[in-house]
Amino acid sequence: MLVLSVAILLPLSVVAALPSQFEASCPKGCNCTPVKIECVDVHSKDPQEIFPHASPAIFKDLDTLTVTGNDFGDLRGRNLFDKGVKNPKVTLANFTNDGITGFDEKTFEGLSGVEYLYLANNNLTEVGKHPFRHMAKLKYLDLSNVFGRGVSAKVKADILRDLFDANDDRFIELSGILLDDNGLEFLHPDTFCKVGGLSRLHLKNNKLTEFPIPKNGECFPSLKDLILEGNRFEVIPEELYGDNIALTGFDVSRNPLKCGCEAQKFIKYAQRDDSDFMNQDFTTCDSPIEFKNKRIFQMNPDDLCPSSGGHSFFFLLLTIIIVAIFAYRYARVHNISLSVPQRIPFVAGYSVLKSNEDGTVPQFV
Repeated sequence: MLVLSVAILLPLSVVAALPSQFEASCPKGCNCTPVKIECVDVHSKDPQEIFPHASPAIFKDLDTLTVTGNDFGDLRGRNLFDKGVKNPKVTLANFTNDGITGFDEKTFEGLSGVEYLYLANNNLTEVGKHPFRHMAKLKYLDLSNVFGRGVSAKVKADILRDLFDANDDRFIELSGILLDDNGLEFLHPDTFCKVGGLSRLHLKNNKLTEFPIPKNGECFPSLKDLILEGNRFEVIPEELYGDNIALTGFDVSRNPLKCGCEAQKFIKYAQRDDSDFMNQDFTTCDSPIEFKNKRIFQMNPDDLCPSSGGHSFFFLLLTIIIVAIFAYRYARVHNISLSVPQRIPFVAGYSVLKSNEDGTVPQFV
């Protein structure tokens, strides 16, 4: 009986000790399940050490692919999984902090089903044309701190324009784009015009002084949330809060706002629709000095513009002073004496004038 039990249990224990096909195919240093592959801080320099292992022949239900903490460099010119291989069921791909310096349309060819793509904290210096051509289902794109050191402001703006220059990739589903912490100084006016469904745009902690939005709002028909926190805006242009755009989430906190007469209209709008504004405690004036650090929601907009009467009086007084100075200098140059008469005729009134007339009327005898 004992021999029989051992004979039965021994094969079962051997089978239990064998790794599953998912564990056997899992890249070194990663954790794998039928629906998820996680490779965190593997420190690989060759993407072929990881991605070909995620073959759809084995991971046919793979939904989430996380590969972070590597140094892959330039990924242009090749499919991550290998030529012709696609993993269409992957909906989330996280490639943050992977040292990626470049990618193009072939790079993500095998990820046609991705809806959420994270590319933050890389070293991007250039991209090929239409890099998201095969990602027609893309909904959310995180490009925070994506650029490498030394990339100029112009190159950054050019790369972003190229990323969203639609061809066959129509960005029908793309609604959220994160571009925080990129040191952006400007954006080309047509950067987002091909992303018709864009509703959330985050540009936190950059160096922007203006935002390229057409006056008719044609490039942002769906925009609802605009995050401009931590930039260098001094004046918020009317195109961002006028009738051409209908924001329901607006953040201009931690900007050096000038609260002068030019800000009056914006502050009135902000106070009227304050429920649309985020980070209100940090949306403050930077200048002039009398309003520094004061929340724009606590101000009286009428205090921002001095009365027109005061301006008119000051201008008149200044004009009189300038004319007097020029008259004095002219007289000095031409030796014209500007003496004040010692005796100034004085007319006391009608009664005095009448008595004087009586004294001058001829007397007839």
